[in-house]
Amino acid sequence: MAAAIAGVSSLGVGTLVAQGLSTFRLIVLTASLVLLPVVALRPELLGGVFLGMLWARVSDVGISEQGLPSLAVPCALALLGLSIGRRLLAGERIGLATFERVFPLLPYLAVVGVSALWATAPERSLASAEDLAKNLLICWVLIELVSSLSALVACCLALVLTAGALSVLSVYQYVTGTFTSDYGGFAQAEVRQIVDSENLNRLAGPIGDPNFYALILLVTVPLGLALLGSRLHLLVRLAVVVSMVLTAATVLLTYSRGGALVLAIGCLVALVHFRVYLPRLAPLLVAVPIAVTLVPSSVWDRMGTVLRPFEDTAEVGQVIDTAVDLRLGAQLVALEMFLDHPFGGVGSGNYPLLYQDYSQRLGVTAVASEFHPHSLYLEVAAETGSLGLLAFMPAVIGPLVALELTRRTTATGVGEVREWHELAFGIELALGCYLMASLLLHGSYPRYLWMLLALAVAARQVARGQPAPS
Repeated sequence: MAAAIAGVSSLGVGTLVAQGLSTFRLIVLTASLVLLPVVALRPELLGGVFLGMLWARVSDVGISEQGLPSLAVPCALALLGLSIGRRLLAGERIGLATFERVFPLLPYLAVVGVSALWATAPERSLASAEDLAKNLLICWVLIELVSSLSALVACCLALVLTAGALSVLSVYQYVTGTFTSDYGGFAQAEVRQIVDSENLNRLAGPIGDPNFYALILLVTVPLGLALLGSRLHLLVRLAVVVSMVLTAATVLLTYSRGGALVLAIGCLVALVHFRVYLPRLAPLLVAVPIAVTLVPSSVWDRMGTVLRPFEDTAEVGQVIDTAVDLRLGAQLVALEMFLDHPFGGVGSGNYPLLYQDYSQRLGVTAVASEFHPHSLYLEVAAETGSLGLLAFMPAVIGPLVALELTRRTTATGVGEVREWHELAFGIELALGCYLMASLLLHGSYPRYLWMLLALAVAARQVARGQPAPS
């Protein structure tokens, strides 16, 4: 069967190459030819395939680079129909209880939508509410698809290998210096400041922003360490190790200081927790120092700027660089917006529109265009006020706390129970790293947060033994 699938896939790839398709279409169609037969043979992998597609931003890249229609929402609707169909076949009545897992997220959706009533630009608030509704739909679909331990393993594996695949393209782009090609939109890069007057290309992957690219990569490393405690085939285990090494290297090559710091913290916590698997981590412990020595010196120069304010220099009040000064000013603007509108904020999506007025009033360093607050929590506070914070914080912290409580009250055991414990901790750490990094990053790409929250809810669902009907 495997040989037949490989033969058909090779034939299909050869046909596509002969037709001279774009790089994007070639990558997507090749992946489809390989993955669709696998999903047909093992339907529990469907959630992992869908999650991997979303994590690589296949739909968004297709829209921006190729002018294609959205793939994410139609796929989510199709999977929603499949899930409801399974429930009907199992004799379940469809009602409000069917969607109870997303109820804790609805108050925040309501606040975002209602903020259009007092927003300067109501259309922006309504657009934010529409995007959030789409993300909540995807979140619910993922929760429904992950109904067993094998499906949970598949999702974690999909994230690690997707990050590894993106890192392969990015590292190849960096090593060969082919920054003029974005490889179908999956390996973007742009010239930005590194240290003082030095400017170099920073890897930005399918997102186009190096800081957010570092974020979506680094959270997969704890998941990879957790997967090493699962029962995986030797080749799959090797693929996980290689993916983690390449992912860590790519995070450094984005030159994201916050990303490197959070990655280091996440790895340290994970290694302390997973110390029982040190023999299995031996290849990783050998590969990482080698990879670190190969990282260019400009990366360490960039990371070293974090220590500038603490150095004993004659310059008082020294800032790290202009980028940091801009971010501090943007965060001060967000705080001022919240203080001016403490109850409902200025309206979801309206911070960039009001940024110039506030920055001029406060006299902070600013850019001559729209900007973002560079803090997810200050962004929520500024745009939706106390109402938004009271709705948002339980929505993102609740699943994390609930999963940890479930993990603490579930016997460790051996076999599948032990495997679930390790995966649950990996998901907690990945979500914790995302929330930590969001102290310095705004919510321009919130879908990743909702996908991690879906995994946290699904992991608890698996532990409680209440899977969706199959």
